Amino acid sequence: MKFVLDFIPLGRHAPWYVALSKGYFKEEKRNVTIPPSKGTADAIRSVDAGLAESGFIDIPTLVASGSAGSASRIVASVHHCVPYRLLSLDPGVNVTSQRGMVGLEVGSSGASFMPKIFSAFTKMNKLDPNTLKIVNIGGAARVPMLVSNKVQAIDQFLMGEPSIRPATACVATPRCVLLADYGLDIYSNSIGVREDFLKRNRAAVRAFVRAALRGWKDALANPEEAARIQTQ
Repeated sequence: MKFVLDFIPLGRHAPWYVALSKGYFKEEKRNVTIPPSKGTADAIRSVDAGLAESGFIDIPTLVASGSAGSASRIVASVHHCVPYRLLSLDPGVNVTSQRGMVGLEVGSSGASFMPKIFSAFTKMNKLDPNTLKIVNIGGAARVPMLVSNKVQAIDQFLMGEPSIRPATACVATPRCVLLADYGLDIYSNSIGVREDFLKRNRAAVRAFVRAALRGWKDALANPEEAARIQTQ
């Protein structure tokens, strides 16, 4: 069973590797591999195309993808609060609230649905989404582009902050606008499964979810151990 991540492996993905390393999937008789992706939209496409049976799928992105995500069904929620944020620098554009997004140049990715999320978010806050300027930047290049002032802001998950602060410390202070603080009250990343696979293998999907959530429980209880497991 392939479980595709919503990006390249990062610290926030450690719980999946904890479940793998500690044999939780094997205990449930599941042979699991965890391939990376280029972003949530890419993960959804992989599941929809049958390249993976399941994935770490962001619910708002799944909704925004329309027919492109029609083959996926959510079976368990992981992030009960959206971790999306807009990151800028001070000195720099220093965006401290949703109003600072008007006319802003944001580095994102063509494999991500974050630009659509930002568009919906600005509309929700009665701002003009057409003033947002999205620059297509690969994940690895976003922070360097921000630090070198080649882009005004980037999209990031909240969990990425510990790795970003050292990169920006010599030039500026990172400023975060967490979308959940401004009314975006929805579930986020969850376990998504191809509908046809789910119908044929309900017991297997339940077993996968049980093992995965054991990994999450362990990782949250002992994050240092989880970090060691992922980097082995």
